[in-house]
Amino acid sequence: HEVVALEPAAHGFGLFEATRRAIWKSLDGARPVLIEAGAETLDPARHGMFDFIFSINVMEHVAELERSFAAAVLVLAPHGTWINSCPNYLVPYEPHYAIPVLPFLPGLTRRIFAKRIDREPQIWESLNFIDWFKVRQLARTNNADVRFETGLLHQSLMRLGEDPAFFERHRGGMAARLFGALKFLRLLPLVRHLPAMLSTPMVFAVTRKPAQA
Repeated sequence: HEVVALEPAAHGFGLFEATRRAIWKSLDGARPVLIEAGAETLDPARHGMFDFIFSINVMEHVAELERSFAAAVLVLAPHGTWINSCPNYLVPYEPHYAIPVLPFLPGLTRRIFAKRIDREPQIWESLNFIDWFKVRQLARTNNADVRFETGLLHQSLMRLGEDPAFFERHRGGMAARLFGALKFLRLLPLVRHLPAMLSTPMVFAVTRKPAQA
């Protein structure tokens, strides 16, 4: 595979750049191509086309979401797939801080949970609060198809009961309390059937629509 990495080392994520440099140093001559720029700058004439693009816990931090989405679709090969995993902020939960988010009121949420957010304010400032509706709208705008996986909220809740390290990370937070309540009420199996619109995280696959004849 010809691998290309995209790492703008954006505001609040300087640690990623330091980590990247350490990894690059250990790779000697086997380093992938690196684009040190924002996704909104992707251009098929400069960067080529890609058969497979993926991101994990990235899309919620993209500053220019509309431009980045459009640019990624442009560099996606006609037969290619772009897969993303990120929070769905239709579900009122912020996973970085393990706090509830008041629907459509991030500013008020910021004030209520100021003490916790102020420990790492740059992460909060980077959030764009992407959601299921926004992804659908961006796909339509850019003549792309999008498919969402289902059952992911159920998988995450079940992991709290199976992965001690994951549980410790969320101990005392909204997710752990929800897991305990649903387990006590024996309602956990029902969560598996929630539509993707009401599930977080969300995993979605984007493909380009065929060109019109």
